[in-house]
Amino acid sequence: MSKLAGTIELTAGIRWSVPSWAFNVAVEYLIETLAGDPAVEVLKEIDENNLGWVGVDRFEVAQRIRILTLLRDGLLPYAEQRIQFDPADPNDGIGRIRELSELAGSTLAQTSKG
Repeated sequence: MSKLAGTIELTAGIRWSVPSWAFNVAVEYLIETLAGDPAVEVLKEIDENNLGWVGVDRFEVAQRIRILTLLRDGLLPYAEQRIQFDPADPNDGIGRIRELSELAGSTLAQTSKG
């Protein structure tokens, strides 16, 4: 069993806690795709200091919606191009990334309603 090393909290109570490699992929993806957004500085600090925690709900509403949209729509293709997954256990790798993408989608739907 791998050690959990990173958490992305989408909203209070909705957390994605995963091994460091998966957390790092998600944070690196956001840093690359949010270029020019003030949120990047926060994400870079988290990445550079190995803080292992991103609270999406702590960003401004517009940033939060953009982050959730990016995680929902682009994280999975990004990860598939950059990571070598174990074909013997594909769900342990890509499944973890897919989980965040799906959580972001459902959280975005709830955010849009509220």
